[in-house]
Amino acid sequence: MNATIETMLNRRTIRAFTDEPIPQEIVDTLLKVANLSANSNGMSQYSIIEITDSQLKERLADICLQPYVAKAAKLYIFVIDVHRNAKILEEAGLSDENIRNMNSFVQGTSDGTLAAQSMVIAAQSLGLGAVFLGSILNNVDAVVELLDLPDLTFPIFGVGLGYPDQSPQLKPKMPLHMLLHENGYQEPINYHEALEEYDREMETYYDLREGGKRMDSFTLQVERKLISVTPNRSRIGNSIEKMGFRLKRED
Repeated sequence: MNATIETMLNRRTIRAFTDEPIPQEIVDTLLKVANLSANSNGMSQYSIIEITDSQLKERLADICLQPYVAKAAKLYIFVIDVHRNAKILEEAGLSDENIRNMNSFVQGTSDGTLAAQSMVIAAQSLGLGAVFLGSILNNVDAVVELLDLPDLTFPIFGVGLGYPDQSPQLKPKMPLHMLLHENGYQEPINYHEALEEYDREMETYYDLREGGKRMDSFTLQVERKLISVTPNRSRIGNSIEKMGFRLKRED
């Protein structure tokens, strides 16, 4: 097994960081790695916003409801960015109408996600810890305002980086046989029965986010967490449309 695969197989989310700064040389390398990630049609429909202002970090931590966000040595917000290409079209006297659709939104999401994942893998290979912050979606409109995001952009998640100040247990993951399908989608007769072993594994996992408490089984987490939706999250489509993307069906 090579070092890259070993790093990936031992990936843990780190939410507690030391005060040690990340050398600029390492930061530059991580950004270069992100920039060299694959993207749709070579259009690079994403941007990365580095948060260096401490007050802005605190405000984002409030939105995320996660104080550790403000303590990351480096904090990046990954943003769908179709705005840049729209401006190129405008400067050429062309319409941007064809890039205001869900195809562009999905491409921007995948572009940003691939770049962020590459950055995180590289960071962990260099001894850093990382946390993905989907929690910025708790209040998308506030994030848009804070970052002064223009039309045809949209924040998708944040990434916090730093030197680890914790050593969390490796979290059990969904069994591969539940994720891997052959020549089409197959499903078990009963999901609760098919996931019994995974449920037992999850019940032995201690999550440091919860004060070192044991976690509920996976199926119980699904039942508890997904039966209701955070109000702002349920209206996220409105925020997407506010930023100029069309969600409606197109003939």
